Amino acid sequence: MPESVEQLLPAFEASLEDARAFLRGFGAEAAAAPWRLSEHGKEVFTIPRGAMIRTLSADEKLFG
Repeated sequence: MPESVEQLLPAFEASLEDARAFLRGFGAEAAAAPWRLSEHGKEVFTIPRGAMIRTLSADEKLFG
């Protein structure tokens, strides 16, 4: 567990760069691919990956 900002910041910056790299390579085909939420092996719902990323981004901006 990090004990200071100085310990936490490098991991945060590395994670942020990983996310940016993922999004740079995230094209239309990947965005249209299905993202599924499952519980105990049963599908709860499916939406396009791009919509899921937008939903998570909006939640963070609105409620983060």
